[in-house]
Amino acid sequence: MSTAFPLLRLPNELLYKVSGHLDTQDLCRVSLVSKRLRTIAQKTLHRSPDLTEGQRDGRLGHFAKTLSLRPDLAKVVRHLNLVAKREAVKIDVDVLAGFRLGLVELVVDRSIAFDEQQLAGLLLTSLLQLRELKIKLIAGYSWLFYDDDDMLPKFSTDPLGGLLGRDTADFDLTRIAGLRNLEKLDTRKAA
Repeated sequence: MSTAFPLLRLPNELLYKVSGHLDTQDLCRVSLVSKRLRTIAQKTLHRSPDLTEGQRDGRLGHFAKTLSLRPDLAKVVRHLNLVAKREAVKIDVDVLAGFRLGLVELVVDRSIAFDEQQLAGLLLTSLLQLRELKIKLIAGYSWLFYDDDDMLPKFSTDPLGGLLGRDTADFDLTRIAGLRNLEKLDTRKAA
């Protein structure tokens, strides 16, 4: 009887199909089994990233770093669910180098502060195979004076303008590489 892990005998094409039916936690576990399964799991995990949960954990920055280090994963992103705030995010200069911006030489410090929305705009330039984008940009917060003084987010009325720093009414969005192949754009239900 063979001691090899039977899953490793399957061809990559079948493993990709199987990985598409696993949840995120199982894909993370599978990626620890072998290098071959890690590659397949990573490509499946990056097909539809969800960057809507609290950004305090640096989710957007980590995603940018991953795409900078592994440009091949940017090619597999098909669906992106994104919420970005007007908060500063520190990004390592080496991460920016992966996006080939040309401003890395101008930066004296080893990190640079970006607005989350600017970083999201930068990410969209590298997602050439993106087909569906669900996006919400939080412009600020408004206080509700009820029993517990909750804060509610005020969403931007021009989400793509927040990414680009300009009014997009007269702007051809297909000039942005990541938006060129979009089939579906949803600016209301990102979260």
